[in-house]
Amino acid sequence: MIKKDRKKEIDEIVETFHTIRNKIVAENAKSFRAHDMTHSQWVVLGLVHKHTDIKLKKIAEVLSMTSSAATQLVDGLAASGYVVREVDPKDRRSIHIRLTKETEKRLAGMKTEALKKLGMLFEVLSDAELAE
Repeated sequence: MIKKDRKKEIDEIVETFHTIRNKIVAENAKSFRAHDMTHSQWVVLGLVHKHTDIKLKKIAEVLSMTSSAATQLVDGLAASGYVVREVDPKDRRSIHIRLTKETEKRLAGMKTEALKKLGMLFEVLSDAELAE
C-alpha cells in the first residue's frame, strides 16, 4: 500500500514529466517546421542516423507502416537532399538509406540547439537537484 504523501509525490513527478515532455514536443515541432519537415520525416532521419545504412524495409517495420508509405517518406527526404537511396549490390530488391554529409552536419547542429533549449528547462534546478 502506498502512503498518501508518497502517492502525492509520485503524482507530482509524473505531472512534471508530462509537462517537460510537452515542452520538448512543442520545441521539436518548431524545429520540424523551421526545416520544412514532418514529424514522421524527422523520425526517419533519427532512425537513419542511429542505424547507419538502414534498409527501407526496416524503416517500415520500425514505424509500423507499409513499405509504400515508408518509400513515400524516404522519397520526400531524398528529394529534399536529406538522404540517399542505394540499391544493395547483393540484392537489387533491397534499398539502403543513408544520410547525406550535409544532413549529418545539420543534425549535429540541431542536436546542439535542442540540448541548449532542454538545458533552459532545467535551469530552475540546482546542480544537486539535477544530479538527484
